[in-house]
Amino acid sequence: MKRLEINQLAGRRLRKNVFTAVFTKFLKNVKRKGKGVRVSLAIVDNRIIKKLNSIYRNKKLPTDVLSFSYGGESGREGEIIISYPQAKKQAKVYRHSLEKEMQILFTHGLLHLVGFDHKTEKDKVRMHKKECEILGEGLCERN
Repeated sequence: MKRLEINQLAGRRLRKNVFTAVFTKFLKNVKRKGKGVRVSLAIVDNRIIKKLNSIYRNKKLPTDVLSFSYGGESGREGEIIISYPQAKKQAKVYRHSLEKEMQILFTHGLLHLVGFDHKTEKDKVRMHKKECEILGEGLCERN
């Protein structure tokens, strides 16, 4: 079973297919095998993401996306939390649509669930390459 649950708790309601299309591409690209993959996506305000960022990362400021992997195998089950205000601000900065920014952040969160990180330059390049494979060249760049 492959399941994506979307909870839009803040901001304008976005079409669910914006996220389901990315989730489907992610599953094909990362080749998740086994019984199932379950991911919960929450779109929240800055107050909530700031609180979570403080609790789990000891950073007392809002961030754009947080990922939490649950259970034994990385990426089988997890939660991604995106800040609607941060996504909206970043979309404006990069001069693209809110939908595109949400897709970029969702993909970024999914990759964290399966063990990707960006602590080193080599890791950043590897993660960005995988983001582009999933999103396609037209969506992966922040112009």
